[in-house]
Amino acid sequence: RSAPVRYVHMVATAYSGSTLLGMLLGSHPGLATVGELITPVRYGRIVQSGEPYPCSCGVPMIECAHFDALRVRCRELGVELDLYDYGIKIQERGPSRHLPGAKRRAAAAVDRGRTIARALLDVTGRSVFLDTTKDLAPLPALARHPGLDLKVLHLIRDPRAFLHSTRKRQGAGAGSQTRFWRRTHEQALAAGRRLGPQRFHTLRFEDLCREPERRLAEVCAFLGLPPANLLELAPRTTHHMMGNRARLAPFAGITLDATWEESLSTREQARCLRAAGPLATRFDYR
Repeated sequence: RSAPVRYVHMVATAYSGSTLLGMLLGSHPGLATVGELITPVRYGRIVQSGEPYPCSCGVPMIECAHFDALRVRCRELGVELDLYDYGIKIQERGPSRHLPGAKRRAAAAVDRGRTIARALLDVTGRSVFLDTTKDLAPLPALARHPGLDLKVLHLIRDPRAFLHSTRKRQGAGAGSQTRFWRRTHEQALAAGRRLGPQRFHTLRFEDLCREPERRLAEVCAFLGLPPANLLELAPRTTHHMMGNRARLAPFAGITLDATWEESLSTREQARCLRAAGPLATRFDYR
């Protein structure tokens, strides 16, 4: 049996800085990522419109030499890879995920994901794999898989900033979105209690923006990676990532966007914090 794959799964809500953090960590000479591994790009607006999906290196992903090498190595390891759908999304949620058939499908998806991660590490010569998908659903199956040395990176952002970003892009109501924020992070922390502190690390996005060197060093230590100046490496690194459009822009440093402070009224901010519940206080969002 081969050695377990050192596999990092990121958990967060949307608009929390996961793409930025993935690019920074992907600049480390010991870590490899393709960004959002689990989310099929086939169903995104770019592919649905008939356009080729762009790799973050600037060329269509189906023409990218890096992804072609990944596909070849996956085939050598027994997995045929569709770059637009890696085939590892776990569909079952809620009580149905405990049914025997659902567990078998989840185990098969995670086993396929492990092979893809192994292939990427082989192609890049790196030792730690990172998936920035943010989804909570795979965690139980990932934690059960004997071929993974799993760690979870939990990224959290101020619920008022999340509300502002969601409303700006989706026009969603305040209450439902903040309750989603709360449920996501409550479930993430519950998973963290089961995994233990050696396998679960929480990072506030605001802390990353204010103290990037310190916080990135803490994350690297958690992942068992040697220190590296990621802020200097990031703009010099050619990234090959899937995910939101932020991955297509050159790295230009870290800035904290606080436009929500003006766009949300005092009443909306107070309502958001109430809906976020005790988690807002726990993470010092006041």
